[in-house]
Amino acid sequence: MIRIFISHSSEQKAFVEKLVSKLSKTKCVVDAYDFEVARKSKDEIFRNIRQAAMFVLLISRSALRSEWVQME
Repeated sequence: MIRIFISHSSEQKAFVEKLVSKLSKTKCVVDAYDFEVARKSKDEIFRNIRQAAMFVLLISRSALRSEWVQME
């Protein structure tokens, strides 16, 4: 199954939830659903990016300012 890592800023959470509900949680990799709480965020980001077949960046002003999005 193809999994899509969705990179986004925290200001885009509501939009991301709508997008994931349309595409399916099983096809999307999103921090709110897929990151293990006990692991460091940075480690989880890179682990999930490596496992995803596709990387999607939701571009917005807030995403472009986000240090996390820049790291991804």
